[in-house]
Amino acid sequence: MAEKRIQKVFYFSDKNSKTIIEGLLEDEAEATKRSTSYLIEQHILKDFLPANETVSRWIQMMYIKDDKEKPISDIEGTMTSVFSYIAAGIDGNARNDAGKPLVEYAYKNKYLYRNQTKDINENEIPYFHSQLGYVIERIEMLKNAIVGETVSEADRKVKLEVDIKELKRIHESDEITDDSLTFIYMMIINNWDMLFNWTYTYRLLTGMARIQTWEDTAETRISLVKALNEFAKNVKEG
Repeated sequence: MAEKRIQKVFYFSDKNSKTIIEGLLEDEAEATKRSTSYLIEQHILKDFLPANETVSRWIQMMYIKDDKEKPISDIEGTMTSVFSYIAAGIDGNARNDAGKPLVEYAYKNKYLYRNQTKDINENEIPYFHSQLGYVIERIEMLKNAIVGETVSEADRKVKLEVDIKELKRIHESDEITDDSLTFIYMMIINNWDMLFNWTYTYRLLTGMARIQTWEDTAETRISLVKALNEFAKNVKEG
């Protein structure tokens, strides 16, 4: 069976834009011996998909549909894959240190769209608690290493003590709430210099991604595409 051709009418915002775009496409088509429709397709894909193949594939999987016309991966699946991928470094390190835009995206998705936490498989909770425990231990260790001789050091130490107290409360609680998740995200962002390149940070984030109720809309998907592109700019591997 021949492949169905998909067509879409293209409207220009003004005459100058039409003249410029058509002129550029005509020249590129003649120079490359490609059709203008092919070139338009490639330019659009390049605008949305980064050169990094792994990141590009994550984005594609949110839009490619299965035989039931459902996306192969939703936002929850994508974020779980992303954080799990970054966690897979060696010697206790994360795979890379470029994940901050994705942590900020996760925080905004949870904070701005405050759904009730979904019913979760209880098997997820022990993993979340275990990874949170490792993060608490690391923050306590790094807090104790701060001398506290300057005003900024003393302030940092006090803030960390407050953070640790709340993290321990969350760790000891059987209930995982929206407020708990948003607090952990913000704590990670605020202490990025301590946690940015550590595998257990991303293992905790993986557990949170599985637990969190993600707002999955056109707006949040495009925001994730932007965050993934920002992440890709700072990732060296393909």
